[in-house]
Order: sequence, then structure tokens, then C-alpha cells
Amino acid sequence: MSGEGRLRLKRLLFNLFYPAVLGTFFVSLLPAVEASFQRGLQFSAALDWKLILCLLIVAHFIVDYVFTEEIRAYRLSLFLIDLAVVVLLYAAYVNVHLGEDPPIGVRAIASAMAGVYACFLLWEHLSRLEIGRQPAMTAYEAASAIGFVVLAILRSTTLLALGLAVATLAMIVICGRVLRQYNLRQGIEEGSSQGAVNTIAAPDANRAMRGRRR
Repeated sequence: MSGEGRLRLKRLLFNLFYPAVLGTFFVSLLPAVEASFQRGLQFSAALDWKLILCLLIVAHFIVDYVFTEEIRAYRLSLFLIDLAVVVLLYAAYVNVHLGEDPPIGVRAIASAMAGVYACFLLWEHLSRLEIGRQPAMTAYEAASAIGFVVLAILRSTTLLALGLAVATLAMIVICGRVLRQYNLRQGIEEGSSQGAVNTIAAPDANRAMRGRRR
């Protein structure tokens, strides 16, 4: 696929799919947040547990968006994985049943999140030439995928919320560190490239100056 085609895929994902799904999340979140503030947060209330789970899933969505958008190299395989992540996070969110009567679908949410982390693992493997080997990220993603499978079996709302909270915090820390390393490396490479260009251009400039002096 040409560079222009890859750019179109990235624009499609980040200018359409991510904003559309995130907007859907916020439309359902805002009334629930308002209701919780008016009543006061009560962890015994079903609504508040649902709200906490939704906020943690949205946090995953936002961190994934920021991290993926920063990576410059992009291709069809990464687009398909990112699209699967969007669908799985949406599936996790809707199974919370925020603002609805059905109970929290713990098994469905945990299963969807296990799928999300399996996608993260595959995405990272395919992007190693771009971001380098990241042992901490690999270990965190593998552990999270396995952990959410276990949570799907246990079907505990409290453990699911705790697992999501730990995974979200680890995601913020690890993805932030990887991005800093990536951007630093990109800056060094760009500086080296610019230096090479200047080195090549310098003799030509000197010859031109000598020609004008003559």
C-alpha cells in the first residue's frame, strides 16, 4: 500500500471512528456523572459501580487513541487491529448497561477487555521496527489479557473494577514512557538527517561563494 493510502487509513480511523465512538461514550456518561454528583458517590449504588467501570473503559480508549495517533508508521494490518480495539472497547462499554436496568455484564466486559489486550500484543509485535522492543509493555499486555480471562470466569464486579483500575494506571505509565522514548528517538534521527543534509550542502554553498567572489 502506498504512503498516501496508509495516510488515508489513519485519517479514517482517527478522524471518524475514534471521535464517533468517544462522542457516544460522552453522551451517555454526562447524565450519569451529573446524577452521581447530585446524590453523592455511593459505591453500594449500582449506578456508581457502572459509572466507575465506564470511566475506566473510556480512559483505556483515550490512552489508546493518544498512543496510536503518535506512531508515524502505519499500514493496513495496524488499521485492522485498531479497528478491532475500537469495536471491543465499545462492546465492553455497552455491556456495563449505564443508565439501564440490566445488571453489569461482567463476563462480557472482561472477555472484551481480554480481546483488547490480545490486540495490543499483536499491534506491539507488528510495530517493533517503529517503537523498538518493549519488554515491560509486552509483559503488562500479556498479564492483562490473562487477568481479564480470569475475571471473566470469576464474574466479580469489584474485582473487575479493580482490574480495570490497575490496567488503566499501568497503561498510562508504560505507554507514556514508550512515547517519550519514541519521540526522543525520532528527534535524534531527524537531527541526524538534517545534519547529513547540511554536511552535503556545505561544499556546494562554499563553491558558490567562491564563484561569486571571482
